[in-house]
Amino acid sequence: MRRLVYNQTAALIIVYEGEAQKVEENHLLGYFKITEIPEAPKGAPEINVSMDIDHKNRLTVIASVGMPGSQQSAIPVIKARMIL
Repeated sequence: MRRLVYNQTAALIIVYEGEAQKVEENHLLGYFKITEIPEAPKGAPEINVSMDIDHKNRLTVIASVGMPGSQQSAIPVIKARMIL
């Protein structure tokens, strides 16, 4: 996911479940906000989001912010757990 505006310092990650074409027709699981993103031009840094469902049906959403070409996160990895 790339930032949409210049110098964006926060991003809201919203997680839904469902297969409907309209967001409103799906079920909101939760959301979290990434803050302290370093100011940079539009399109950098990159926000990476991954999801995992464990054997107890718990969804873990992990987000990190990285600068293109860098192996290190610009901010610490954020982890949120949601119950399905």
